[in-house]
Amino acid sequence: MKQLLSSGMHIITMMKKNAVAYYPLESSSKRRGRPKKYGKKVKLFDLFKMNFEWISMPMPGNNKLIIQYCVIKLFWKPAGQLVNFVLVIHPEKGNAIVMSTDLTLLPMDAIFCYSIRFKIEVAFKQAVHQIGAFMYRFWLRIMHSHVSRASVPFSMG
Repeated sequence: MKQLLSSGMHIITMMKKNAVAYYPLESSSKRRGRPKKYGKKVKLFDLFKMNFEWISMPMPGNNKLIIQYCVIKLFWKPAGQLVNFVLVIHPEKGNAIVMSTDLTLLPMDAIFCYSIRFKIEVAFKQAVHQIGAFMYRFWLRIMHSHVSRASVPFSMG
């Protein structure tokens, strides 16, 4: 994940129920040993029990459905940096947390990007099955090899 971030890419994902993050380090003490990188540990889904200021907005792509969200910046170890956690209360699907490594991304944009993920995955899966099935299953079995066995340096048998 750190390699993706170092190459300029950002990640948007949904967090699991047992995910943890860390509050930013408020002050570093002058103690012996390695200085701390992050503050107190918090279970992300415990944040729903805290008193945050929730913002109500219509769900992107469905203006009739009103969701509530709030944003908190916490340190996430796999990314090695501060990330945005968008806590979402969905009236039909319950609580969810969308994580974005792009700190400039608007919360509703992160929610929308994750909500269209399923449509994108289905499109890729259909393309693989449609194109891949026709190329591999039907065409290659009846086609004769254009490469003779003598020209192949390694043969499985």
